Amino acid sequence: YINYYEKNIFGNSAGSVIKNIKISHLNNLKVKLLSIENQIKISNFLSSIDNRISNTKNELENLNNLRKDMLEKIF
Repeated sequence: YINYYEKNIFGNSAGSVIKNIKISHLNNLKVKLLSIENQIKISNFLSSIDNRISNTKNELENLNNLRKDMLEKIF
């Protein structure tokens, strides 16, 4: 997705070492956006993944603490 837009922007650029982009190229560039509903769905999905990661990290920390406590009791 980004590569497509990069090619459209820099494909029309001038200059061999430092690329120059004309404002007219940017003005004519059409960027497709997802609908708000789809953006919200994606945001909710990613938030749920973040929550699962956080919960898993907490669970791992608790298990490591339990292991440490058990080892201290044994030895």
